Amino acid sequence: MQAVYDKPVPSISALVSRLESRVQTALGACQDVPIEDIDQLAFDTELDRINQAVEERRGSSFLPSLYTRGTDPAADDALCHLRTTSKAFELNLRFCEIEKLDSTHVKLWEMLSVKGRTRVTLAEFQDIVKDIEAWQREQDNDQSEDGKIKERGETEDTSPASGTRGKSPAVRQPSNASASASYRFNGSASASRMSQLEASISMRRTQHQPVGNVLYANTVPLPRVTLQLFMMCPRNLTFPEYVDSTTIYQSFAKKVSLVKCEAELIMCDLNNDGRLAEDEMEQYVSDLVPRIVALRDVAETVLPFYCCTATRRIFWDLDPYSRGVIRIDALLQSAVMDEWVRLQLMTEDSPQNWFGGFVTQQLYDKFLMLDARNEGTLNADNLKRYKKGLPTVSDDGLPIDVSPLSTLFIDRFFETNVMMPNSEMDYRKFVDFVIAVEMLPQCSRPHFFWNILDMEGVGYLTPMVVNCFFRETYAKLISAGLDVPARETVVQEVFDLVPTAEPLRITREEFLSCPQAGLFASLVIDCLSFWTYENREAR
Repeated sequence: MQAVYDKPVPSISALVSRLESRVQTALGACQDVPIEDIDQLAFDTELDRINQAVEERRGSSFLPSLYTRGTDPAADDALCHLRTTSKAFELNLRFCEIEKLDSTHVKLWEMLSVKGRTRVTLAEFQDIVKDIEAWQREQDNDQSEDGKIKERGETEDTSPASGTRGKSPAVRQPSNASASASYRFNGSASASRMSQLEASISMRRTQHQPVGNVLYANTVPLPRVTLQLFMMCPRNLTFPEYVDSTTIYQSFAKKVSLVKCEAELIMCDLNNDGRLAEDEMEQYVSDLVPRIVALRDVAETVLPFYCCTATRRIFWDLDPYSRGVIRIDALLQSAVMDEWVRLQLMTEDSPQNWFGGFVTQQLYDKFLMLDARNEGTLNADNLKRYKKGLPTVSDDGLPIDVSPLSTLFIDRFFETNVMMPNSEMDYRKFVDFVIAVEMLPQCSRPHFFWNILDMEGVGYLTPMVVNCFFRETYAKLISAGLDVPARETVVQEVFDLVPTAEPLRITREEFLSCPQAGLFASLVIDCLSFWTYENREAR
């Protein structure tokens, strides 16, 4: 730094002379050029400079902004606040729509059940649609009038004491908007944060941009009372021209519940990235359980196990590669979400629904029954006494301490999926195991079974490898006195389930893309599934 200060500073006269010399040089270069071409020359020079800068930029290394967020904490913090504000504004709009849907839901049932009728025809439902549309227009007009009255009241309250009125445009605010936001965010936001949120929302509700004209992306389409609702419902078996009123009501209720689920899932998205981690999903389930009538008998001690069971059931279908997150839009469009919504509309628990409290209780009892050491975890020896079924089927024709599953399959499961010390499996991993074997031959995670079957890790299966798993399954069938084809014949027929480029050789890609992958695995590792499939025609 001392060397820099010791360097002599040029005088002003020297700088002026240097500038004059540069001007003379430039004029000398242009004196032979026609005046009309000077602009073109300057343009070409600047273009060459830009092209040179572009080439240098292309040759330099490129780092996407995703990986440089940490280098600018202020920008990252600003983006976080922007996402939070946008999320709050969007949720307020969604809750306003949900309030309208709840009112429409109640009005629909009043019209469907008028004079005690239990079913309607197409003509009667057309009249209901017209009445609903007229009622909705009346409701919109009432809300508009309430908003105008509230605007006039707020203008008078904020006018100066001298009586002069401000000339700024009045703020348009639909009725119950603030109450809706306060109700939904109660308990998760402070009073100051709520005031900031409501002020931010009110600023955007100008006269030229009412809230009703603000758009946001909906994964779930908003339900409407139209003729399509009638046409999608199944007909009455006794009177084919009629549709039961309860069927129409429940169909609309399911659509409304799906819209509410979308808003609730967005609230649980703490990172505002459209995805949910496993702990966020468990928190969502835990918050919703007290409001589900069918789960009123779930004990407080079983609640953590229920949240774990429901979350693992969802992640099993939507997170096949165990990345730890699922997309909200994928969840809302999945079949497992339909099962979850159906439970919310039930008044009694159902043993056929995976999200019912009955299934969780059976899983918990099965886990305790296998945990003979009372350690809270299971090892391979414990799991080799596993009996299928929820509730457990003990009289399956096998000895009481013999599982219908292949012991090699259980050993391979612990090798490929259990990472706890001493190969111990907790309840969470036990739920994954139960879902995998109880859902067969349906299979949403074919790579789960592939990792187990591919013992040598070579990327393909041969009859010799499959025979290692099927040998024990075949022995259990023979010991039960059942008439089973030759083992080699069965292995060849099992290979025919998967289309392959080479005979008797299944690659990883062929197995993962095959719709029969679950059936292939069940026939090889489960003697009960094999016998059920073998006698499918007799059944």
